[in-house]
Amino acid sequence: RNCLEAAAEIGARFVRIGIPGYDGSRNYNDVFNEGLEEYARIEEIAKETKVKAVFEIHMGNICPSASAAYRFASNFDPECVGAIFDPGNMICEGYENWQMGLEVLGPYLAHIHVKNGKWEVFDVSPDGRALWRYASATMRGGRADWKVIMNAIRKAGYDGWMSLEDFSSVEKTEEKLPNDLAFLKDLEKSAE
Repeated sequence: RNCLEAAAEIGARFVRIGIPGYDGSRNYNDVFNEGLEEYARIEEIAKETKVKAVFEIHMGNICPSASAAYRFASNFDPECVGAIFDPGNMICEGYENWQMGLEVLGPYLAHIHVKNGKWEVFDVSPDGRALWRYASATMRGGRADWKVIMNAIRKAGYDGWMSLEDFSSVEKTEEKLPNDLAFLKDLEKSAE
């Protein structure tokens, strides 16, 4: 309540509020239903404050994909609850066709995080199997094809804010921010 009221006071339109994690130790349906109960209370405060509560599509939570996010969010008023579309996270867990995912979210699409990720072999097991891990990547060096994603965003009619969330460590922040901005501007110029 305090966070949403403070956001309303300063004119913020939405606040990111987490949803339950999922690690397989408890049945997904039980965790999902508890999340719905929690967000029902949050939705009431969002209605009062007129500040939307948004959750991020993220690996390790109950909504790692656009479809799972829609399943959760569709229980609520899209004026009060929405999802943050995050292709960088969805490379790790929850990838679906980008355009389809945006279309599925429909009115629940509240914001977009711009970053990239990749899978990399980090070791080999004693029996010779490659051991993989997810890692942050540069905008140009990751698995998420941002040209395809930007076209999907346009086709879906999204014209809201996107925030750069580049966690890669190849470049220093002072270098990667202007490089990422130039990359995004190039994508905008070459849009279909």
